[in-house]
Amino acid sequence: MNLTSNALLSLQGQNTDAKIAAVGDQAKSANQARALKTGQEFETMVLSAMLQSMFQGVGDTDGMFGGGEGEEAFKSFYTEAIAKQTALHGGIGISDAIQKQLLQLQEAKAAS
Repeated sequence: MNLTSNALLSLQGQNTDAKIAAVGDQAKSANQARALKTGQEFETMVLSAMLQSMFQGVGDTDGMFGGGEGEEAFKSFYTEAIAKQTALHGGIGISDAIQKQLLQLQEAKAAS
């Protein structure tokens, strides 16, 4: 196979274009992953605040954990864990809205 210099340059240019496209796709995927993570973290924060306010009216319990300061201290961990699992498994829609907005802002910035 005998290739001329123009053919080699053409192939090299196509290869470079493919590499640039691949890098662009990777950057887009990275942006989407960051937007997903940010959306889920924000939704977790909102849900945790909502759940903590739900527990404000609940007094000490005499159940399995016996109430007291220890139970009070761990309520925040418990509500945060519930909020995180809720956000990871679909949530209430806040994460989706945040993701869309972040991606739109990134596209607008890239376009300008």
